[in-house]
Amino acid sequence: MALDLKEVSFIYPTTGRGLKGLSVRIEDGVWTALVGRSGSGKSTLLRIIAGLLEPQTGRVHVDGGRPGLVMQFPEHHFFCSTVYDEIAFGLTRQGLPKSETGPAVSRALEAVGLDPGRVAPMSPFRLSGGDQRLVAIAAALALRPSFLLLDEPAAGLDPLQREELLFRIDAWRRETGTGVLLSSHDMDEVARWADHLLVLKDGELVYDGPLDSDANPFQAADHWGIGTPTGVEFLLALRHLGADVATFARTAQEAAELVLRTHAVHGPEEEQP
Repeated sequence: MALDLKEVSFIYPTTGRGLKGLSVRIEDGVWTALVGRSGSGKSTLLRIIAGLLEPQTGRVHVDGGRPGLVMQFPEHHFFCSTVYDEIAFGLTRQGLPKSETGPAVSRALEAVGLDPGRVAPMSPFRLSGGDQRLVAIAAALALRPSFLLLDEPAAGLDPLQREELLFRIDAWRRETGTGVLLSSHDMDEVARWADHLLVLKDGELVYDGPLDSDANPFQAADHWGIGTPTGVEFLLALRHLGADVATFARTAQEAAELVLRTHAVHGPEEEQP
């Protein structure tokens, strides 16, 4: 299964911004990151894929059912009195029998690491910010989306909550083989989790490729107006100083380990007389 977009355009008349003839294939089972400066078209692209916006030109083909979209601060859209009802609402609209709704809610909560027996009867408004975000993700997972679309899912969370949230999403992706498309401004987050990278600039796709040491697209980060992950920035600074080190690492810790391994292999440079 995959997402296919062919020559998709959507321009907002008031700003002139949007998407301009975008064509891309997003593979299933892969964690793909979508980056670009504000106004580059990221949220518009997610909404078009989710079916919330109709492209003005071009077409979108989604294999295997409807994608699920989790927008920024999804907990702001809670309206049910219990977590159970919040997750069951979408299942009921899909026509799932009541006898199957309870198990489906429990599976979704377990998938994000929450105890159904404890959390399901609670008011979602009494949960911590991190648990509220997990409940919102669980509501999307309960619908068994063909793709999971995430628009800044960790915004507003502290570092530990961010790590927990993205770890749970990645575990679910690996277990189900479902693709994830993550829109984020946090390049450390992108480098840590994504396998593939899409970069938008002024509504156009300027990079569509792997996120690894061979490609290392962040070497063009300044040109595209995006940030650079901490680990990559550290390695590039060392190379600028003449060090023979790699140019890509997923985390700052990995970058430090690469430098230490390189130092151990080559040894310290001898002092010149």
